[in-house]
Amino acid sequence: MINIEDVLIALANRHRLSILRSIVGSESKGIIVGAATELMPVNQSTTSFHLIKMRKAGVLTRVDSGRIHIYSINTETIKELIEYLNNVIKECEKENHNEAE
Repeated sequence: MINIEDVLIALANRHRLSILRSIVGSESKGIIVGAATELMPVNQSTTSFHLIKMRKAGVLTRVDSGRIHIYSINTETIKELIEYLNNVIKECEKENHNEAE
């Protein structure tokens, strides 16, 4: 089970969202730090910070190949986040329906 707050915090940053979109759009469905750095107006250490933040929150996974770290989206975490948000919507709709009666 994921910590929803950690996931939302990890995604609440334009640079991290940009990395996430880049991974989704890539053919390999993964990205290395150097490639992620080229996509953002920040240096490599800042890019690494963002990747690590998302990995610690469970948004990304990392596979190490020698000195190269390949980051990919943890689809299970994204599915849990979507399920959580869908439940929030259902609760809101239920409350709105009860108030209308």
